[in-house]
Amino acid sequence: MKQRRSVLSLAVVFAVIFVVLISSFFVAAETNHDCTGEDCPICYEISVCQETVRKLTFACAVFAAILLLSACLEKKAELP
Repeated sequence: MKQRRSVLSLAVVFAVIFVVLISSFFVAAETNHDCTGEDCPICYEISVCQETVRKLTFACAVFAAILLLSACLEKKAELP
């Protein structure tokens, strides 16, 4: 069970990294595209990718803060 959980966790980490990298590469590649105007599909995809990266970054920061807080609380509980 523990090995299955670690494999699943590793798969989630790689999926997040993959999404962030692909989104970032798409934004970088299409930044100077030939825009067709207000309803440009590439501009829409760029905004979706930017929002995805922004939300995943925020979620990772919150998760890291929670891990840090829980580690500090555990350490404090261990002190005599």
